[in-house]
Amino acid sequence: MKPLSFFTCGPLAAAWIIPAVLVIVFSAGCGRKGPPVPPETSRLPAIADVRVEQENDRAVVSWTLRDSDWALRKNAAGFYVYRADAGRLPADGPDISDRFRQLAVVPIRGGEKRSERWRFGDYPPPESVVFYKIRSFGPSGVYGPESQTVSVVPAF
Repeated sequence: MKPLSFFTCGPLAAAWIIPAVLVIVFSAGCGRKGPPVPPETSRLPAIADVRVEQENDRAVVSWTLRDSDWALRKNAAGFYVYRADAGRLPADGPDISDRFRQLAVVPIRGGEKRSERWRFGDYPPPESVVFYKIRSFGPSGVYGPESQTVSVVPAF
């Protein structure tokens, strides 16, 4: 009796076996199905309850994290605050999405309580419609989801 060998079935059969094994091994996918998502994007906290209030000559923007994302705050390094100046346009005027500029970086200290609001004070131009939005970011600079946009018309 001959010892069993890979090539005992003949060179033509061996030529079919190797590609068949490779197809089986590499056709089994891993990970989740769906479109590719940049790393960390879904692991950063989403912003909730953005508010802007006028305090004397300042506009104070404040926000919290979604309750479901509270544990994700450890993945974030801080928040970017963006502002768009719309001039004297009405608040429901033209699209201002291309006017947003990064205004500030608010770091996460790590000792915040769940009910605590992060705050940032700004001195916007008087009698101008000003829009704000917030976005979390990770230590490697990856962005989290944007908040809703809030607006104020400072009346000094």
